[in-house]
Amino acid sequence: MTFRDILGHDRVLERLRRSLAIGRVAHAYLFVGPEGVGKATVARAFAAALTCPEEPGEGCGGCPSCRRLKAATHPDAHVVEPDGQEVKIEQVRGLQKALAYRPSMARCAVAILPQAERLTLQAANALLKTLEEPPGETVLVLVAPTASLLPPTVVSRCELVSFTPLPQEELASFLASRRGLTPEAAELTAALAAGRVGLALDSEVGDLKALRERAWQYLTSAAEGPGSVLAWSKHGLEEMRRGRSSLKAAGLELNTALLSLARDVVVTAAGQPDRLIHVDLAEQYASLPAGGQPAAAQAVFEAVQAGRAQLDRNLNTQLVYETMGLAIAEANRGRT
Repeated sequence: MTFRDILGHDRVLERLRRSLAIGRVAHAYLFVGPEGVGKATVARAFAAALTCPEEPGEGCGGCPSCRRLKAATHPDAHVVEPDGQEVKIEQVRGLQKALAYRPSMARCAVAILPQAERLTLQAANALLKTLEEPPGETVLVLVAPTASLLPPTVVSRCELVSFTPLPQEELASFLASRRGLTPEAAELTAALAAGRVGLALDSEVGDLKALRERAWQYLTSAAEGPGSVLAWSKHGLEEMRRGRSSLKAAGLELNTALLSLARDVVVTAAGQPDRLIHVDLAEQYASLPAGGQPAAAQAVFEAVQAGRAQLDRNLNTQLVYETMGLAIAEANRGRT
């Protein structure tokens, strides 16, 4: 995997390439953005750019170094995955021990934590000194959905790099060529994945539909009134939490799906059905009270945006969803 293999993220790639070109690479990075947007893929390409002897700063993808990086056998590239549900202090200490040795094949060592939000507090604290004063020529890349899932002491020692979803049309075109999908299937998958290329490539359409269905249930529960949304916030989030690192991670994932639905409610209320992301939900949008009231639809969208900001500030996830749902309920009642 090299920078040339990456779809989208031009701004991020330009920033990393520029740092490599002028020799101003930070000792630690924190890549943040929605699940499945491509953060870990870019981290691996960055590792190739740092370690490749044939095309330094870019990565060739074919030399022994790049091949070993792809096979996860490179002696100077270390990837720390969770042990079960957590990244434990013993794993961090093992990484520190490995980084204490001079690179044997590349000009620098690289460490990637693709699910850094799963660091235990003890592991995160143990990592602080390495983040602040990495041994020798070492670059660490932490990857997480949002900086608020990590201790501020960890975040402050990293250079923050933010990732955003791809435009739906660009992702649909890529899926049609890469996965051989029909234009209709590619458009649906791109819409369900909300512009997240990794999610679109790695997930089944059924799983993406299930996530959207949960978001739709929340939205319609909120439209029904305070009682319904409070009940959903209590039970629906807990169901989503299974298999994820935290309730916060589940809340962030659901919010990403909600943003595209709320945006479509605004488009519906504005009478522009040709601009819908989820075209197959056109009739359902129109059934929502806010779907026929531009001001109410805008209030729904702003409530979801405010919820995202609150989640990013690490506020209580259930409280955020209750507050957001009550605001959506008010909007659907025309009290904006």
